[in-house]
Amino acid sequence: MADDASLSDDGERTGSVRSWLFFAAKVLIFAAVAWGVRGTLTDGIEQLRHAEFTLRWEWLAVSAAVYMIANLPCGWFWWYSMIALGQRLTFYRAFRGYVIGHLGKYAPGKALVVIMRAAFVRGETTDGGVAAACVFLETLTLMASGAALAAIVLAFSIDEHPWFSLLAMGLAAVTFGPTWPPLFRWVVRRLGVGRRDPEIDRKLRGLTARVVVFGWLSALVTWVLYGVSLWAVLMGIGIDQYSLAESIVALTATSALAVVAGFASLIPGGFGVRDVVLIKMLGPFLAAASVSNVEAAALSTAVLLRLVWLVAELAAAALLYVARPKR
Repeated sequence: MADDASLSDDGERTGSVRSWLFFAAKVLIFAAVAWGVRGTLTDGIEQLRHAEFTLRWEWLAVSAAVYMIANLPCGWFWWYSMIALGQRLTFYRAFRGYVIGHLGKYAPGKALVVIMRAAFVRGETTDGGVAAACVFLETLTLMASGAALAAIVLAFSIDEHPWFSLLAMGLAAVTFGPTWPPLFRWVVRRLGVGRRDPEIDRKLRGLTARVVVFGWLSALVTWVLYGVSLWAVLMGIGIDQYSLAESIVALTATSALAVVAGFASLIPGGFGVRDVVLIKMLGPFLAAASVSNVEAAALSTAVLLRLVWLVAELAAAALLYVARPKR
């Protein structure tokens, strides 16, 4: 009896330690994300303080709404890939984790996105290792499709953007290979994702070419919506010389290359890299629209787009965090 009581006490202490460690981990994650978000907000607001334009808030609201809708296709693909690998969870639960986990990109490194998303969907019917592997698949598919899209569009305007054309082709070549199912399974094993699961190899065999094709299609929808969101920001600062139909191809390629380059930099939120690419890519576009100060307009657009997307992410994450899925 004494031994049983001792084992019970040890179990309670172990459980208590684990609870405290889990709580500490959550606090550290929140602190890292909050620090990255704070820096992005303060830098962006400071840069906009000296801008000379009148904001049209209704267009900025449209940009934010479109950006959040743009998360639906890739959020769906993440859920679909987990289902294809034998997991059982609702789309809402997956999308909630997808959106909240998006904030992890503002912390140093990119691993926090994987950790947060897997943590939000892990459960009795969803393995954390498989969820993490699917995060890599979704991210690589999004980046590969974005780089390929930018490379194709820029091929028709290589005289204007020769270096960016080469950048897009290089990023497409690097990111495309790991989305091929056999190579992706090898990458997952090399990274040690799901190594504690003895059946991880069997589960990953559910990743087929059909799943990857669906991923590319959903990612292309996301990139087009990113282009729409960028166009709405331009409208929001009074640059309305182009209709959406006239500019959607160029703006989709611009936003795609900027986001992919920012991701490849491994800098939290792609800060600086994404903005520089966006500014340089927007230059000829704004010059053709006879904008008086092209550099100032491009800088303002890049900063404002970052702030609009960040505020949209924060609002959506807060809403979805409160609206917990039913067990």
